[in-house]
Amino acid sequence: FFFSSRRRHTRLQGDWSSDVCSSDLRERAGIAGVESGHFEIAQKDLRAASRISGSPEILPYIARCEVGLGNPRKALEIAGSVDVKKLSSQAQVMMRIAAAKARIALGEQNAAVITLQCAELNVRNAQWSRSLHNEYAAALRAAGRVQEAEAFISKFAESFNPVQPN
Repeated sequence: FFFSSRRRHTRLQGDWSSDVCSSDLRERAGIAGVESGHFEIAQKDLRAASRISGSPEILPYIARCEVGLGNPRKALEIAGSVDVKKLSSQAQVMMRIAAAKARIALGEQNAAVITLQCAELNVRNAQWSRSLHNEYAAALRAAGRVQEAEAFISKFAESFNPVQPN
């Protein structure tokens, strides 16, 4: 996964000239960068996409970059500055994940668990379900709530099984 994401990020970066680039291409490259752990480059792409489009949908990924770059408080500032009603369900979930990662980085494990507790936690088949379930189980473990984590993993086992390539 790491290498395929890294190749995708590199390939996407090579698809634009420095003068002209669509917001969508920058956003996709930035998200691929976040997924592959290239937070500094991803942040540049995502900020450029945000300036071009003005879309708040990009902000959860920018917040993830801040956590990855060691700025969890900045990630929480971003999360707190967004009107969640303007975000899609997926972006709302991704923002919760970014905020929870920031809380864990700050040593606030129980706050991370609370951040991830939402109605979407019971959804099984959305594009973001696997990510949310995995982050919630990780937050429970980080908070020392191992038995709760194991029960949650049992309840949503499909989210913890390896993804089979098509």
